[in-house]
Amino acid sequence: MATSLAPRSVARPFEGRESPGPAALWSIALAGAAAAATSVVLVLTSDHVSEPGVRAVLTVWVMLPYVLAGVVAWWRRPESHFGPLLVAAGFAFFVSSLSTASGSVAYTIGISFDLLPAVLFLHVFLAFPTGRLESRFERGLVAGGYFVAFGLQLVGMALGGFGPDDLLELTSRPDAAHELQRVQLVMLAGCAVAGIGVLAVRRRRSGPPLRLSLALLVDSFALGLLMIAFLLLSGALGLVEGEQTFENLRRTTFFVIGLAPFAFLIGLLGARLARTSVGGRWATSSSSCGGIRRPPSSATRSPALFGIRRWSSSTGCPSSTRTPTSTVGLRPCRVRRAGGQPR
Repeated sequence: MATSLAPRSVARPFEGRESPGPAALWSIALAGAAAAATSVVLVLTSDHVSEPGVRAVLTVWVMLPYVLAGVVAWWRRPESHFGPLLVAAGFAFFVSSLSTASGSVAYTIGISFDLLPAVLFLHVFLAFPTGRLESRFERGLVAGGYFVAFGLQLVGMALGGFGPDDLLELTSRPDAAHELQRVQLVMLAGCAVAGIGVLAVRRRRSGPPLRLSLALLVDSFALGLLMIAFLLLSGALGLVEGEQTFENLRRTTFFVIGLAPFAFLIGLLGARLARTSVGGRWATSSSSCGGIRRPPSSATRSPALFGIRRWSSSTGCPSSTRTPTSTVGLRPCRVRRAGGQPR
């Protein structure tokens, strides 16, 4: 059933698909490490990033665990699309982090994909454990999120809402661009809240209480979506006062998002240990029953395994630049004082 948290007993067209070879998996892992290192260099050499050390740590904290956990999931469960989806989320976060770059080309690419990771995280959380969205509602929700995060973002960039380094600017209508962006943030927050509802319905219909490791994983998904929704709404509606308060909210959100891959790996380890324990009890039972191998009944159940600007009537960027901040890049308003120091 689409709303069940347990592994679904449906036909899997990719059942039996072999895991990618060790060389391919190692290449993906090394590419993830290289992407993380590149992001750190971009942050530390950026001319518009405040507290670059904190930014660099948060970037690596989110990006690298998703890539590495995706590699492990891809290796352990090649029949599932969940591993590749985790990898895609990690690399999407890298691309969005290019908004920290000082160069116009990298900055433009990063801003184009700035909100996309928020939807990819939603996609990851809803696609667990098969890597597929099972219901029409889930597919429509995620597809709509991608359109809002990427399609409308390109429209906003064409309207000139992201400063002089935006190479996609076709006309200078920053006010219209900022209003469009507020609509984007509210709509994406709504998608995140809807995702929480989907997870809640699944948990309610899942039957027996979940294993602790699985329950923690699902809770980390729900908490991540909740933090994403609150961050986006705060950026659109000014729900928090003060730039530093908003920045702390952003950092907390990324910390929570980064917990999900660790919870997944803990759950994967717990499932493996559970299978090992079941196998040991099975072998002992067979030796005491004259060689008749009778698995216990439990053995038949497989273990389941963002540029936003803080809108405020009293604060914001100078009207001459009207540059919003970057959600995923944690980028402050791109306004420079004389001498190149960030303002």
